[in-house]
Amino acid sequence: FHPNEYGFHRIAVTTSRASGGAVCRNKIRRVLREAFRCQRPLLQEGKGVDFWVLCRDPVAQQDLAPMREELLRMLRRMEKS
Repeated sequence: FHPNEYGFHRIAVTTSRASGGAVCRNKIRRVLREAFRCQRPLLQEGKGVDFWVLCRDPVAQQDLAPMREELLRMLRRMEKS
């Protein structure tokens, strides 16, 4: 994550082709963006942060719930620091 000057939080999700086909990559992006959107009210306002998530591994075979939980865990850890 990286502080920004806007005062609100943003997320960017990058998925490589190794993560699966276009449909799979778009689903990964949608799930992670939605998880971020649901956590946004819990994040501190006033100090904006840019989050960049890079998915490189083939996650098409994996369940998306663990990825969502990992993102939420990362956001909670960031809030404590």
